[in-house]
Amino acid sequence: MHTHVAQGIILRSIDFRDRQKILTIFSKENGVISMIVKDLSKNKSYLQAHTSPLIEVEFSYEQKRSDLVKCVEIKTIDPHFSLREKYASLALALEITEVIYRSQLPGKPSPMLYRLLSSYLKQIAKFDSLLSVKASFYLKLLKHEGLLAFAKECALCHDPIVEYFSSEGSFCQKHLPPALSSFRGEEKKRLEELSYCSSFGDLQKLLINEDLCNKIEKLFHTIMQKQV
Repeated sequence: MHTHVAQGIILRSIDFRDRQKILTIFSKENGVISMIVKDLSKNKSYLQAHTSPLIEVEFSYEQKRSDLVKCVEIKTIDPHFSLREKYASLALALEITEVIYRSQLPGKPSPMLYRLLSSYLKQIAKFDSLLSVKASFYLKLLKHEGLLAFAKECALCHDPIVEYFSSEGSFCQKHLPPALSSFRGEEKKRLEELSYCSSFGDLQKLLINEDLCNKIEKLFHTIMQKQV
């Protein structure tokens, strides 16, 4: 049976039967895959260190007839120890990996998204405030999926004076849909800055409050739910 080699980030790790685990891995080459790791005996206790969530690993596997592949070998590339030094950093890291798990189709390669997730996991612990980190990740994920665009004119009347942005698009003041969470003025400006920010150094300077972060999170979930 042919052995494949891949690199990935462990999203979930579930104990299975006796001395086995099922890992859900976001791989660079093949997107989200499920892999069974067997024989986690005391003699192979080192495997436990390579099968925890958030760890970036290199692994070889055999493709079975089912969707569950069999692990041949696994080793750690980056354990992301810094994420475990503060509860807030660990919580955010687990939150964004869960978002990847829920938003990505099995077997769909997304190398750019993989690089995005990997870079965020390496940087989270360096931030004193995690609000801008969280908000920017949600926005960049929407951009990656082609679900976020800041139009230069109103979606309804094509007026070039766009004052609002929402999950339905960009609008002038006259045509903003009712009962819709929207961003205008400084909020809209900060939304665009977070979306297009190209370095973590610049992201450090983009401080936002909790209300704006919550609105961005709500925007993300509203848009994603419409894709189901």
